[in-house]
Amino acid sequence: DLPSIRGLSILLAIYIVLVGPVNYLVLRWRKRLHWAWITIPLITLLFSGGAFALGYALRGTDLIVNKVVLVTPRPGGAARVDSYVGLFSPSRQSYEIEVDGRGLLSPIVQEGDPFRGVNTASGGDMTFVQGSPSRVRGLSINQWSMQTFMSESDWPDLGTVESDLGFVDGALVGTVRNRTNRRLRDAVVALVSEFVRLGDLAPGQEAQVRLELAGDIVQFMGPPLSYRLFEEELSQPRPGGPPRDVQLKQQILDAALSSEMYSPISSFRPMGVGNVQGLTLIAWLDDVPPEVRVAGRRPAQQTTALYLLPLDYRLPESGPVSVPPGFVSSRVTQMPTDGGPCGPNGVAAVYIGRGEALFEFDLPKAMDGVQLRELTLSLRSEGGWREAPAVALYDWSVQKWDELEEPTFGDNPIAEPEAFVSEDGVVRVRLSVDGASGGSCYVVGVGCEGEK
Repeated sequence: DLPSIRGLSILLAIYIVLVGPVNYLVLRWRKRLHWAWITIPLITLLFSGGAFALGYALRGTDLIVNKVVLVTPRPGGAARVDSYVGLFSPSRQSYEIEVDGRGLLSPIVQEGDPFRGVNTASGGDMTFVQGSPSRVRGLSINQWSMQTFMSESDWPDLGTVESDLGFVDGALVGTVRNRTNRRLRDAVVALVSEFVRLGDLAPGQEAQVRLELAGDIVQFMGPPLSYRLFEEELSQPRPGGPPRDVQLKQQILDAALSSEMYSPISSFRPMGVGNVQGLTLIAWLDDVPPEVRVAGRRPAQQTTALYLLPLDYRLPESGPVSVPPGFVSSRVTQMPTDGGPCGPNGVAAVYIGRGEALFEFDLPKAMDGVQLRELTLSLRSEGGWREAPAVALYDWSVQKWDELEEPTFGDNPIAEPEAFVSEDGVVRVRLSVDGASGGSCYVVGVGCEGEK
């Protein structure tokens, strides 16, 4: 924290002054420069002990509960809460933990541990007792170490976020209103590489949204969205490096969007076989359930909670209707023989060295009753220098694949699209690579136009 950083920075500055010019000037004045081989180690030992004593005095005796939380809203104002709880102990001790509610408690395997890299050595086995409250017994922790576990629970009365968004002159415009009972901090509406900041939203507060869609929303090069949101804080030179809370938020968001950390949340699997999410509200919460208590102790509490909500958009009730690529939800249903997931988070992207990849796109329900005039097949490649792969669309009327003639990178218009859309509004796309020209990362999108 800031007091610790300031104290250690002052101590380091004093050490540099003493071990350098002050030590030299005093020894030179005393004509004893050869004593430097004794005075320098002594000063180093003195200040090492001082740094240890300062750190111990500031935080060395604190028992700390650290929660990293993902909140994913559900219909009706409820939300799912996945809490990754870490207990830091200043001494070797066994603890009993109480967790409010009837959430499911479980240990965290190393692959899904948000506290990766921290010493989580334990001197015994944990026992999880489900109930109200639930308990963790026998949580044995070594000195200055952390032990972790996970809680999966529901938040029945969080409330909802209402959005009224639509397309106007090449931009997504509208409003977002916070109908939850919590302040949403640093709220952002994001789509792949593009985002617009809304700031803090108090309960009941509304914010205007205008997300420009000009250009290509898929950026292969450059930092990911998780870095760009905090780029100003992360890039500024500071003593001790970037703020730890900002680094933690960036890591949590990156892990959540890439589904490395929150694997139970199937709705946020942007890469691999599974759903690919698009327009999303990203925000942070200060205080979220469940409350975690330590029997017989009053620990310090630190909570970092990420709020992720897929956003809907409206289409005109009559007249021309247009949905650009990037706003049609998608999924990868088959990986190629030689290849795998690739590309930016939030898009349907597959590396194909050889073989076929299959994609499915679900046209918005608002497209029901729309007379389709044209589909747009968007095809991108990392670097863009290779030849386009073979592309086919599934013809539902005759139940076979229809090869696209001379597909190109960019937007490929598909006239007379009715046969390529199923009764449920699904469009299937196949990319094929024979392997002779080498592999690449391909990104596929579908857009649609019509009259309602």
